[in-house]
Amino acid sequence: MPASQDRHLVSQLVTRGLLTPAQANETLQASRKAEENGSRFDLRAFVSDQRFMTPRRYDEFVQELKAPKPAPTPPAAALPRKKQGDLPLPYDIGGFRLVEEIGRGGMGAVYKALQVEMRRYVAVKILPRKSAEDPVYVKRFRREAQAAAALNHPNIVLPISVDEDKGLHYLAMEFVDGESLGVWMAKEGRLRWKEAIDLAIQIGRGLEHAHGHKLIHRDIKPDNILLDRPSRLAKIVDLGLARRTTDQTNITNADKNPVGTAYYVSPEQARGESNLDGRTDIYSLGATLWHMLVGVPPFDGPNAAVILTKHITEPVPDPRTSVSDCPEGLVQVIMKAMAKKREDRYEDCTLLCEDLEAVLAGRRPKYARTARAPGAARGAPLVVPTSGGTQAGAPLRDPSSPRLRDPSKSRSRSPAASRHRKSTTSHGTEVRSLHHSTQIRPKEKASAWLNVIILAVLLLVCLIVIIVLAQRGQRPQTPSGKKKPVKVGR
Repeated sequence: MPASQDRHLVSQLVTRGLLTPAQANETLQASRKAEENGSRFDLRAFVSDQRFMTPRRYDEFVQELKAPKPAPTPPAAALPRKKQGDLPLPYDIGGFRLVEEIGRGGMGAVYKALQVEMRRYVAVKILPRKSAEDPVYVKRFRREAQAAAALNHPNIVLPISVDEDKGLHYLAMEFVDGESLGVWMAKEGRLRWKEAIDLAIQIGRGLEHAHGHKLIHRDIKPDNILLDRPSRLAKIVDLGLARRTTDQTNITNADKNPVGTAYYVSPEQARGESNLDGRTDIYSLGATLWHMLVGVPPFDGPNAAVILTKHITEPVPDPRTSVSDCPEGLVQVIMKAMAKKREDRYEDCTLLCEDLEAVLAGRRPKYARTARAPGAARGAPLVVPTSGGTQAGAPLRDPSSPRLRDPSKSRSRSPAASRHRKSTTSHGTEVRSLHHSTQIRPKEKASAWLNVIILAVLLLVCLIVIIVLAQRGQRPQTPSGKKKPVKVGR
């Protein structure tokens, strides 16, 4: 393929949001190098090998280029309207046509929109009109756009523009053709441990990039992880709580209230501290990984206050009490990532990802300490199905549901789980459930005392033998050189 045609295709890929500028530069450099060497450059194979996009998505892109151009899009006013959320759809705003509401959060509604000039779909987040009247909300909304604009990573949703039109503040960003991790787990259940590690590594790499720009997310959770179907990539979204570590202002915590989502916040967030760093995101990622493995968040309760208190005071439950096939090394990584003290966690996401990759390859983690035995975690053991999806009697609950109950009242052991109280990890270490471990403690204590008594008896016998031998060695003997007189008969 000629270099000029490569440049045209790469330009179109960037325009349609299929390649980032950095990926485009890398692709063009490879194309020029191949041209200098007189070799053929296969653009499709290159972007596939570099995991920029799948071959199938590239073929679809080529077909879109060959397809005839559609007729000019009529103005939104000429189209039939339907009320969806706050706006009648379709709705034109700042060069974007909103066609469908795809999500809603504390920072406003998110719409699927057509960028009319580029003829591509994007996601547009619009701040509610009532919130737009509050300068604090507007400042926070603008800061989200500024924070996202500094990042360029395949595991982070990329921004396109931020502006105001018709009295509405909006942020246009990359459209992800998929659903959130939270929605996926609500339908399909927990993930296999290898799948969970793969997603955690991708999220960790995205956070590594953000932390490198002195930016922390502060709200990592399954609902803020989007799963892109074409590329099979996990992408971090919703930087509404993001803040630079060098920024001394804290408008999202002005009243010393914790920021983030209660199920995944770090202990320092739960206490309302403002001097946060990247280790806060590491804790939240560890809690998200725990949720992916087990199917429910690590801590539960009737309200947010109870859950926040558990993050601060209670030890992290061992996932092996519920998931028998969870490797010991993975438990070690989770326990280190979710340590109560920041200094006991991973120093950065680079080290966390190295340990996760080691566990995925069947090796022991390098930086995580030995995991606590399952019996050390307080509270009743969780019960989840070991296969994907839910089973009767043990439904997996949506973390965002307000109907969550205290785990000690809502979770009970199923017959299937009772038959598997003993299991073996990938390293061959026997693991007991919390219930079983609690029952055998008195026996272990009695056995220890018996061993002490036996040892004392053995030592006493040895001492007696030594004393007897010593006494025998001290008996008087006939002096040498003197002979007994011999009687001679006459």
